[in-house]
Amino acid sequence: MVTIQVIPYGRAHSNPPITGEPEWATPRTRELMVRACFGCHSNEVEYPAYASVAP
Repeated sequence: MVTIQVIPYGRAHSNPPITGEPEWATPRTRELMVRACFGCHSNEVEYPAYASVAP
């Protein structure tokens, strides 16, 4: 288990550039989307610390 953590496979987590943004119906819609969904469903993903831990 410890040995597999040393091998740097799949640790390069990067986001593609932001190319645009959809037109939101209201500013509140965008706020809800950012808070609830952008963590995984955007080009602004912030990976948690455990994302680099090998299974």
